[in-house]
Amino acid sequence: MKEHYLSVAALPGVKGHDLVTWAERRGGWLWCLWDIAPSPDVRRAPLISGYVASQDDMLATAAMLGMTKRLRFSPDHHVNANLVELARDARPFLSVHGGQWAVWASPTSYLIGQPPLALRDDDALPLRSIACGDTIRRPASFLQRYRARQRLAARAARPASERCQPTIVTLLYARDWYGRDTLHRVIRHTPRRVMVDALPFRPTVGFLHPAWRLHLVDIAALPRDTLEATGQVEHRPTGRAYHVAPPAGFLLYGEEADDDLDAFMNDDYPPERHRLGSTSPPNTLIELPENSLPWALTALGFPADTWPLPLTSLKAAYRRAARHTHPDRGGQAADFRAARGAYEYLASLALR
Repeated sequence: MKEHYLSVAALPGVKGHDLVTWAERRGGWLWCLWDIAPSPDVRRAPLISGYVASQDDMLATAAMLGMTKRLRFSPDHHVNANLVELARDARPFLSVHGGQWAVWASPTSYLIGQPPLALRDDDALPLRSIACGDTIRRPASFLQRYRARQRLAARAARPASERCQPTIVTLLYARDWYGRDTLHRVIRHTPRRVMVDALPFRPTVGFLHPAWRLHLVDIAALPRDTLEATGQVEHRPTGRAYHVAPPAGFLLYGEEADDDLDAFMNDDYPPERHRLGSTSPPNTLIELPENSLPWALTALGFPADTWPLPLTSLKAAYRRAARHTHPDRGGQAADFRAARGAYEYLASLALR
């Protein structure tokens, strides 16, 4: 299983400055995932990156990625040094790859997923801006990863007809060649393939925000006929065997039990303790629709425009919905899961 490293950096919350991104004006946290231990000599682009508004959201993101033990909030920790440096650099930058070049307003603009200011397929590079120091040049991997993320997002996108309704996201069980057990989200099915998120996933709640499809590292395309006929598929590119049901002795891999990680993460720095996700996750999740808030309110019997609500009201509404939709009481399993997902989503908003 390929090692990944999580970096975070606090944004300053600059007010009244037209040259910074909305994220920098708002404050919050940048995060990114690397496929190599970040160090001063690593200049490549991260695999994926994003923005969250608070430390609680950052904890939830780290837990979802299975990276809780690798999360360090300290800006002085070496795992965050590269990202902190990128976040502080406000200069536009150029990246060239495969006969194409692009210019972004700043590294932060790139990391929060904003499109480039310019994207061209010609050889007429903005050399004057580079010579004047207005624009710096960064490695080709920045443009390469940007294009790869666009392709992955297009392959993973839900059909337009499904975006206004919740959908079930199934999890597959996997075991790598070293015996480490992980869970993986099924992105979608095609007539011949089951498209699976190659990054291990650790659910902590019963719902997924649609934005998860924008943060894919890679997709494992499994033969659908073999998986449905035998219940398992070996996939050599990712070094794992994927199973429909838990294989014998399945025990979800947790980094809190990985002693080899301490040498890199805790050298010269005291470990940070964060709450971990559930070790008994559900095997299916609700992916929220794009209109998440009004849908969740309606699913629990509230008018779509009644927000905010106290947590006590949400709990009472969920108990009523669970009684009516539970399969043991004649309800449908899909409706029961939807009610649970709606409650957990609204509860997470209320607790903020």
